[in-house]
Amino acid sequence: MVEHDWLDESRSGIQPVSEAMNGTQPAARHELRPLTTGEILDRTFFLYRSNFWLYVGLASIAAGVNVLTSIVRLGFLHWRGIPETSPNAVLMGSIFSIVGGSKNTLIC
Repeated sequence: MVEHDWLDESRSGIQPVSEAMNGTQPAARHELRPLTTGEILDRTFFLYRSNFWLYVGLASIAAGVNVLTSIVRLGFLHWRGIPETSPNAVLMGSIFSIVGGSKNTLIC
């Protein structure tokens, strides 16, 4: 298999009308076989490199929600005068973590 020929758009697998009416069958573009670990990793890292800023943007959304949730939690504890090490603060931290985690799953 030629490196990255699965991404080559010059051979889209669509045959011209003249060939379809002629009755000729195009050669199979890909053979179906299990991929090796190296091929899977190669495709994965190729997609990461080609869409780097998309993945950075998606990760920053999730990280931003976590940061905002932490800021709101600490602001709430400070406003209420609760020390960060008290059992109530731990309970509030757990509640805010659950709410923040559910927001991340809804966004992503």
